[in-house]
Amino acid sequence: MSQPAKPFKQKTFISSSGTEYVFQFPGIRKAVQIQDKISDKHGQVNGEALVDELLRHVIVQPKMTMEDFEDLGELTEVADAASDFLFARKSRERDVPPEPSGDTVAGI
Repeated sequence: MSQPAKPFKQKTFISSSGTEYVFQFPGIRKAVQIQDKISDKHGQVNGEALVDELLRHVIVQPKMTMEDFEDLGELTEVADAASDFLFARKSRERDVPPEPSGDTVAGI
């Protein structure tokens, strides 16, 4: 017997402009379909296709299209964060490396 479906993981992202976005993982099958849809025959990612798919299936609040963004910087920042979320990558600039604990051996 299969387990009941659990709700998909969500994350709130606040852009540098202060706008709040909600990302929702669309499920493994949809994530794989997105990966297939955005890649050409050589495995290169089509940026426009990626952003469209993120806006349709991952960025759930506010619902937007590319044309709704006032500047490319905001769109790029949000799309990068949503892509990192979808493909389970660590955030690019928002992750701060841990401070050294002092337990390390000098020279190593």
